[in-house]
Amino acid sequence: SDYDNSDPIGVIKDVLDSTLVFRPNQVTMGHRDWSILSSHPKLINAVKGGLTTEGMITRQQFADLFELKKVLVGEAYMDAASFGQAADIQRVWGGNMVFQFINPSADVNAGTITHGFTATYGTKISGSMPDPNVGLEGGETVRSGERIKELIVAPGVSFLLQDVVAPA
Repeated sequence: SDYDNSDPIGVIKDVLDSTLVFRPNQVTMGHRDWSILSSHPKLINAVKGGLTTEGMITRQQFADLFELKKVLVGEAYMDAASFGQAADIQRVWGGNMVFQFINPSADVNAGTITHGFTATYGTKISGSMPDPNVGLEGGETVRSGERIKELIVAPGVSFLLQDVVAPA
């Protein structure tokens, strides 16, 4: 990444001040982006009080610097190959950061502002049935589930920052 010609503090401060109504309280990014960003000399200098520009910062130090409640780093991998093709293992998260205002107590009926939440509909379902194929003398299979939907309800309180670091 181009540490000399980049200003992550200025860019992130602009992002945090550019959303409508509520300032983001959470950031989500991919592992590669965090790995590079956490070693940025300007961030290290800001966190370490001007004593050094070497090393790396923690997620908590990043959160404290920008007054965020959470820093989430996606670490998952996926197979991007089409069915029947050779495996193409890639990280799920690309070079993006999402700054969001999340109200953890938001729900369908609350009328509160939040970027998104998980809505449930209906009631939880459970049931059991005899299963002769379980255990030595048979057993019982128990199933339970619920219906949910992930909703983005206030996109104006979030910001997508794309191409955060230079491609590998």
